[in-house]
Amino acid sequence: MSDCTDMFVACLSECLHKEPERIYHAITDEEFILECVLPSQHRTHMYNNSFLYKNKVLWFWQQKDGEPLKIISSESTNPTQEGNALWFRPIGINASGVYICTIREEISCLSNVIKVQAKNNTNCLDNGRNELSLLIEKGHSISCPGIHCYNHLQRSPVTWYKVTVALLKLKDDKINLFRTYEQDAGIYVCDYILFDNSIQWTMRRVVRVKIIGKPLKIECKVFFGFESDFLPMITWYRDNKESKSEIRVEELEGKSFVHVATLREVTERDLNSNFICFAQNSVGNSTGVLKLKRKERVLVGLLVGSAFVYQHWIEIVLMYRNYLAKGRNYRGDSTFLNEEQFALEVLPEVLENKYGYKLCLLERDILPGGAYTDDIVTAIQQSRRAIIILSPGYVNGPSIFELQAAVNCALEDNMLKLILIKYKSFQEPASLPAIVKKALKILPVVTWKSSNSNSPNKQFWKYMRYHMPVKNIGGLFFSVGKIHVERKTLQGSPHMAMLG
Repeated sequence: MSDCTDMFVACLSECLHKEPERIYHAITDEEFILECVLPSQHRTHMYNNSFLYKNKVLWFWQQKDGEPLKIISSESTNPTQEGNALWFRPIGINASGVYICTIREEISCLSNVIKVQAKNNTNCLDNGRNELSLLIEKGHSISCPGIHCYNHLQRSPVTWYKVTVALLKLKDDKINLFRTYEQDAGIYVCDYILFDNSIQWTMRRVVRVKIIGKPLKIECKVFFGFESDFLPMITWYRDNKESKSEIRVEELEGKSFVHVATLREVTERDLNSNFICFAQNSVGNSTGVLKLKRKERVLVGLLVGSAFVYQHWIEIVLMYRNYLAKGRNYRGDSTFLNEEQFALEVLPEVLENKYGYKLCLLERDILPGGAYTDDIVTAIQQSRRAIIILSPGYVNGPSIFELQAAVNCALEDNMLKLILIKYKSFQEPASLPAIVKKALKILPVVTWKSSNSNSPNKQFWKYMRYHMPVKNIGGLFFSVGKIHVERKTLQGSPHMAMLG
């Protein structure tokens, strides 16, 4: 990285002629991502897709030595700019060159080189699979494609990322999923450095993972009485269209037929379909209608509105007082916040950047394939405060389990207290458990007010401070957005992380 003390053009020229930060090798006709993260920045994600970066990062490209720099328009369709990264979908052979990015207000720049290699010129018969379909609740592994093609070269361990979420603290050739969950779907990126004499470059591959549902067999059992001329007909129809199926015959006094229709995976379309079993013989016909119902799961993951925050050993009360005394604005544009921005930007801005919490998204500290429900209960039990963000989506969704679990833990532990943040007004659904309804009536509620005025939000933090513990004995369970947090416990205790 170079500090630009001269004009902007001089800065770009300096970046262009200095050694690149990294040299990437890419394979044609595959997805590729190039992020703009300056060495001076604290890196918690592979890239940041926040709207804050929409007009903050500028990209330039030089295809060949001696050619002028070309600015990559924000309207470009390939590559496309998403947050502080460029996405190639796919990357072509002509995309090779030097890529320079600058971040406004940073007065610095970053230079990377991409060398694109044609897939049929890699001298490797098997470049690996870039798209995987994994069966839910089964064990699987995700390998870095084509890594065996470079066994003749010295290389570094593989570093894994999951796109749009926090860094995976994992260095291995493959990710082993002992049990696959829906949250394991997504885009994974693997990097490893290859060393060839004095030259080194980074090989980057992208793997898109899809999680498919379990196969489902639905049976239609029909009993026919005795007939001399037995010519039965049994057919499955799906939305009035005949479906493929198999028939098993069980001999009884008459004949009992089991007609089986198999769904390779259950999809949303299946949940909205009518399955009709039609049976007919010489006497007459009969029809049975079946409709699939979504199984209510306790929790498959944390939706926007869920987070864990664990407290450091510095007293949070003093930190809040110190922060408020400085007269800093928490956000002047709170009117325009949506729930995701509130959860993923405002709260981390205060809790992480100002008060020293270590916030991280779900996938950073809980590796893919974990017992999420058990992790939630354990986290609450280890905390002194459980803070729940309430919104219409939260109280009507499966994540309401978090509040129910927190209430149950509080009944068992007098040291645990619950605080509710009402982000948006909502109506209590009739399906809420009785214990949750009672909790909503008697627990303290702190209301977040959307306003251009700073004073209402200062009141919000003041009330939060009032309900916080004075002494730092435990941590906080924070239900606030797709965030899991690991904490450093009291001095003398080991570093703790929640792993699935």
